[in-house]
Amino acid sequence: MKTPADFGRIIVACRAGRIPAQAGIPIYLDQVADVIDGDAEELSLARVNGKRAVGLQIFKVQNANIVQVGDGVQQAITELRKRLPDDVHIETMYSNAEGLKAQLSGVKQTILEGALLTVMIVFLFLHSWRSTIITA
Repeated sequence: MKTPADFGRIIVACRAGRIPAQAGIPIYLDQVADVIDGDAEELSLARVNGKRAVGLQIFKVQNANIVQVGDGVQQAITELRKRLPDDVHIETMYSNAEGLKAQLSGVKQTILEGALLTVMIVFLFLHSWRSTIITA
């Protein structure tokens, strides 16, 4: 279909009549509806700082790494910024990946602190380098 008017030629039903000559006559979309070329009705509205915006939510699929998905999205945004006009701005409003990175960093730090404390406590209580090295 090349024009919106072409949609009107879609067959939506076939007439079933008692008279054999009327049976099987196609009913076209433009016979039962008005086919117009227009904008779709708005179902939602996004605003950033009071200005109209386009919102896009990206979800990871099951078993995907959220940090890799977040990094991939940021990389795609960086590439897209190079091709967009100067008056178009792309902003990340919220990202789970950044919070998760911070949490992972905190977990790594806690593991290191726990390991160091364990080694120190073993040495302080047992006064044995051999036991300390085995524990470490």
